Amino acid sequence: MYGEAKKRRQLMATDEGWDGFKALATSMDLSASELVERLGRGTIPLEPPASKR
Repeated sequence: MYGEAKKRRQLMATDEGWDGFKALATSMDLSASELVERLGRGTIPLEPPASKR
């Protein structure tokens, strides 16, 4: 799909944070892996807080 194979990565999160992330991915009809991919590629934009602009 992206012209390269995905690799296994590792991250740390609390149970509450991970559950919330998975719920967000599910609400977007994505896997957690695909949500990370799209965030990292910038296809799902995030805005930094106003104090960081």
